[in-house]
Amino acid sequence: MAQVLVTKDYIPRKIFLNVRDIINSNISNITTTYGVTIQTLTSAFPDKEIDNKASYPIVVVNPISFKQDSLTMGKVTANPTCIINVYSTSAEDLDKIMSALIYYITANKKIFRCTCNTPLTAINSAGADTVIRSGMKIHNNNLVLTFRFDYDW
Repeated sequence: MAQVLVTKDYIPRKIFLNVRDIINSNISNITTTYGVTIQTLTSAFPDKEIDNKASYPIVVVNPISFKQDSLTMGKVTANPTCIINVYSTSAEDLDKIMSALIYYITANKKIFRCTCNTPLTAINSAGADTVIRSGMKIHNNNLVLTFRFDYDW
């Protein structure tokens, strides 16, 4: 197994970049296969006013949740998580995007093991919701990706 120099930000940064790159490289496939065009792929919900349907769907890949500072000799495994939020004005489009994201992330899961030795251990859907914003119904759902990183002592 290859040795990886781990700095404080290496694992979270690599996981984030891998998730974002998988989604970004498959946006045209999502449009072609699922008939839905993702308008914005970002790492934070846009600050600008989004008051028209043409601005949706939006996919937000949030920063990785990961603690390295509490490791001890007895704790040699960390479980970083990545939450992906999807916002759409159509519930049907939201379901299509969620299905596409699950498909493309699982189809490319070997990338996580190969680039940063963090196998993808779980994908969960969490928090489906609907809100009214500027008179539009906005549907949202979240994917929670869980990884495993084993430290070598």
